[in-house]
Amino acid sequence: MKANKLVEHNFGEFSKYIKNLNLESHLEFSILSKEFLNTNPKFYLFYPKLFLNKEKVDDTFVDLLCISGYLYYQSVILMDTIIDEKDNSKYPLAIVCQEESIKILTHIFGLNSNFWSLWNLRKFEFFKAVSLQNELIKKKNVSILEFETLSDFKSSFGKIAIDSIFTLQNNNDKRTYDQYINSHKYFSIGFQLLDDVNDFKIDKINNQFNFAVYELSKIVNFETYNNNEQVLHKLLFIKNVGQNLLRKAIEYFESAENEIKDLNNEPWTDVIREMKSKVINQLKITNQYIEELRNNKQ
Repeated sequence: MKANKLVEHNFGEFSKYIKNLNLESHLEFSILSKEFLNTNPKFYLFYPKLFLNKEKVDDTFVDLLCISGYLYYQSVILMDTIIDEKDNSKYPLAIVCQEESIKILTHIFGLNSNFWSLWNLRKFEFFKAVSLQNELIKKKNVSILEFETLSDFKSSFGKIAIDSIFTLQNNNDKRTYDQYINSHKYFSIGFQLLDDVNDFKIDKINNQFNFAVYELSKIVNFETYNNNEQVLHKLLFIKNVGQNLLRKAIEYFESAENEIKDLNNEPWTDVIREMKSKVINQLKITNQYIEELRNNKQ
């Protein structure tokens, strides 16, 4: 099933599920927000389906996994907003999304499944990401390995899509499982690099750890520019720091693709290639913009 059809099908199933919950109208409206859908990667609507293998599995359970995953994704984004913007008004919505997500997973796997061991591992990784992010913002020297770990742990609940599908299919192929987990790690690092370049100003304002901010700070004295986010954002590209990080993102997406090249998984490969193409286009546009700036100065 192609991406557009998957979006249409899964949002339809998601909508039916949410409307049957009889939530308060404002909660239902927020959860089914088309604005949220259109401003975030749509593949989160059907994330578990990206890791299906050829074994037959109950489509109803897979659709429920997708609903659970999209609900939890919303809750994570909402919790980030609550922390970053100190906006506690979104807290009830985040709790509803989390509760409904876990309720679905309990329905699918029961209470005694090995799945919950993996869930607890991902939960530990995610909490570790929160503390690691707070540690890195205070450090003068941050290694690429620390950034890779942070990116992987921040995306831990995305790995639950892989965990849940392999558990549902009783798939004990550790080699394939590890390939997907490693591919997901590389993908997440590339994705985080892209995010950090694009979120440079807002993360700088909110004092959130951002690898692009960190890399620029090594060659530019921010106080010289009065910590002006607008000016520093321009310097990010004038100094070629942003472009270098976008190139690194492309390399990580290529590693993500290479990790699964023998699995013939078209859906996950398509997502990786789509993100890589997005970064390539952004890098091209950025280079053209910098070239125009330099030509105008001559």
